[in-house]
Amino acid sequence: MMRRNWRKRRRLAKKFNLPLTFSVSKLPIGNGVGARTMAMSATAKLNEDLCPVSDDCFSELRQAEPPDAVEIAKTLPAQQRADLATFCYSRRHLHALGLMIASTCECRELVEASASAGPVLYQQSRDPDRTLAQESLPAGHRPPKPVSLAQTTTE
Repeated sequence: MMRRNWRKRRRLAKKFNLPLTFSVSKLPIGNGVGARTMAMSATAKLNEDLCPVSDDCFSELRQAEPPDAVEIAKTLPAQQRADLATFCYSRRHLHALGLMIASTCECRELVEASASAGPVLYQQSRDPDRTLAQESLPAGHRPPKPVSLAQTTTE
């Protein structure tokens, strides 16, 4: 009986491209109108990082004005702050918040939190206004060159 369940698990994991340790649920078995489903267990791993702070703290940061959000972030331990900056920076809608939080971190902490992206995040966080202005330009867009009206003299 146990061997049969293991084969079934392995077949389903291969079919749905899941790791073998994944407990399958709510996944269709068979095809057609009478297809059965299995319930997914709580041990399923999502392809998402977990937020390094509590939900309450995170919602407080999201709702605060930028200077207040930085002050709230400064109350966190250094490594947790760097993890939070990396977490926010990697999400487009939280990008500015990530830069503001990263501005309170040391380069070493950001490197530990995000490896090779750490120095880039550190550099960009030192001038967040410029970074955000450059990112708001469309891809391949260059600022217009100044026009010079050269005067020709005729003698």
